[in-house]
Amino acid sequence: MTTDRVEPAWRYLQGEWTEPPSNRQMSEWFQRLTADEIQAVLQLANQALELLSDPQACQRFERAVPYLAEASRHTTLDDERFAGDLQHLYRHTRPAANLRNGWLYWLAVVGSPIALTTWRDLMRDDPPECRAGIVWPFAPLLKKADLGQSELREILDLSMPHPAIASCALDLLNFRFREGLTVPHAADERIGSLAQLMGSLAQQLAAVEEGRLPANASCEQISRLVGDSVALLTSLCDAVALCQYREGEGKLRQVAALKHRRLQVEAYSALARMGFEEGREGLIQLAAEPSLRLRVLKYARELGLESRIDERFRTPEAMAASQLAMWLAEPQQMGIAPSRVEVIDRRRQFWPGFDNPIDCYLLRFEYGAGERRMANVGIVGPMVYAFDHDISGLSFNDLYAAFAGWQVVHDELYEISMDEAYRTRGRELERQLQTLRERAFQDIQPQFVARFFGDWVLVVKASLHQNRGIAIVDDQDVTWYIDDAVNVDPQFAYWVYRGGRLLRSFNQEEERSEP
Repeated sequence: MTTDRVEPAWRYLQGEWTEPPSNRQMSEWFQRLTADEIQAVLQLANQALELLSDPQACQRFERAVPYLAEASRHTTLDDERFAGDLQHLYRHTRPAANLRNGWLYWLAVVGSPIALTTWRDLMRDDPPECRAGIVWPFAPLLKKADLGQSELREILDLSMPHPAIASCALDLLNFRFREGLTVPHAADERIGSLAQLMGSLAQQLAAVEEGRLPANASCEQISRLVGDSVALLTSLCDAVALCQYREGEGKLRQVAALKHRRLQVEAYSALARMGFEEGREGLIQLAAEPSLRLRVLKYARELGLESRIDERFRTPEAMAASQLAMWLAEPQQMGIAPSRVEVIDRRRQFWPGFDNPIDCYLLRFEYGAGERRMANVGIVGPMVYAFDHDISGLSFNDLYAAFAGWQVVHDELYEISMDEAYRTRGRELERQLQTLRERAFQDIQPQFVARFFGDWVLVVKASLHQNRGIAIVDDQDVTWYIDDAVNVDPQFAYWVYRGGRLLRSFNQEEERSEP
């Protein structure tokens, strides 16, 4: 069955659209499909299984799944046929592809007995391997009203041989108990064995910390072992505390004794929730660590301990330092927390995309020491972000401008190639180039032309007085960035220019002086 709505949806999944569709287009193509049309898409996919060996095709399906799942909420599918088709697609999707998590998510959204049985069978016998989206299949189950104790225990049991999945299963049980959806805790009858597992994992991580690594294990395998163990230990600490399993005190102390700071927070928090003063004291002391501070304060508030934490760790500046340290410690960023982070400037200002002024913080962070020290500047407030190259030589005004220029998105802000610029506005472009020559710029190498609301802006590489740099020409003036000061490419220089113009227009008062 191919309808007017199925055809564009399938053309997208096949890769026939040259430009990525907007969210609105995706909604029109997928979210409004009827049950028969959804089934038609699944049938077409099962007839073209070779698509699932293509990573780009998998990404297209991955993007479509949430819309298809949402459409499934508002229609009545043939459960047996739907589950069978989805299971077939799952089996033919590469084990490491995140799309496998997407297929499971869709089954969980439908949530019928047949769909959930298929979900459990796949999780038990052929679990997904992509850790990045492993929480996806569990999200629809968090508040599912008719999910009872027996089903949750079955999910926990089938997940235990797979550490990455086990942590998600425990998080599911912990959440439902905390929200009062499943009482008593679905792991209550198994909490003794779970505490024993916690002790074994803590012992295993302690061996890794001491350099006693598994024989013949690769760096990737060790990294995965540590990552899975940390995630599962975090969930186990929470479960032991929620079940008030006081016999698990010794195992929690084992976790608290590890060098891994995040696990120390979770272990001390669990001990504190079970009434042990050792947990309260340990948690309070960890507030001094920027990368842990926000989490520590959250737990301290829940426990009524916030007033016992040093005032200097509760200031807005301390919170900003914690936000950046946590962001830098994420695996997709630096992967570890900085050795030092401090606020170097704070100002309340209007920012693109915000209706009211917001507090903006610039923070200098460092890794290492001495000759091996690496430093840079990040921002907290309108976003939490740091560029992957050193921009610490810029003034405060230019630093704010760089972040604003990088972040802003608007239909009237875009760039075109030099070929298109010469073809569509050659005369104006020549006038801008002549302006540069009259200002003594040499070795001019045009890079691109940008639209800044009503203005056209030319960005070039050039030389001036024996200095190399980036020149940006608009209708009013020429802005010059010397390479030594910016140490970046033309795109970054344009972000500084663009963000500077925006911030100056939003904040009319005189700019503060630089130190």
